[in-house]
Amino acid sequence: MELMLRAGVPPDSFMYTFLINQLCKIGNVAYAIDVVDEMEGYGFQPTTYACNSLIRGLSNHGNLQQVLELLEKLITKGMIPNVYTYSFLLEAACRERGIYEAVRLLDEIIAKGGKPNLVNYNVLLTGFCIEGRFEEALELFRSLPLKGFKPDVTSYNILMRRLCYERLWKKAEELLAEMDDSDSPPELSTYNIIIGALAQSGHTIRALETLHKMISKGIHLFR
Repeated sequence: MELMLRAGVPPDSFMYTFLINQLCKIGNVAYAIDVVDEMEGYGFQPTTYACNSLIRGLSNHGNLQQVLELLEKLITKGMIPNVYTYSFLLEAACRERGIYEAVRLLDEIIAKGGKPNLVNYNVLLTGFCIEGRFEEALELFRSLPLKGFKPDVTSYNILMRRLCYERLWKKAEELLAEMDDSDSPPELSTYNIIIGALAQSGHTIRALETLHKMISKGIHLFR
């Protein structure tokens, strides 16, 4: 940026946003925050994209308390959090403090007028499953329509991955059948989860049977 200024090239919002994003990708969030201050000094308001880059970068390389403090600071500067912001926060909460903190955080977001989307709830589903709380994940999954969301393939795959990890094959078959009857039929990614888990568990014949079933439905390994 300094070289461009010396060359007489005036900075703009796009240049600053690009620089902030790249700095956050390499983990240099502290410098990226300084760039935001410089950006404002030239009269440019940081974009939501730039702010989300900071939130994501600090989530990956900092701690949740720092992330929340940065978010409050950015909001005072005019940032309006969006569903991407929420996902970064929820992922950081799950990773650092566990799923219940993430649930509490989402409740707080909603109480303040935030409108989460299905991707945000999928983050919570993942958090429950990672901690082995499948029944709670299933309860959240079943409540999604009441919240205005239809579970997508990603939602189903999150549950399927946990069932296969725990070798609960009967429940996995039931979930697969449910997907067949839903608006989110199983995709190649779903069968990859099941076939891979069966093969790793030594159920080679069942894995091959599932593969043939997948192909019979018109889903092929190579397109």
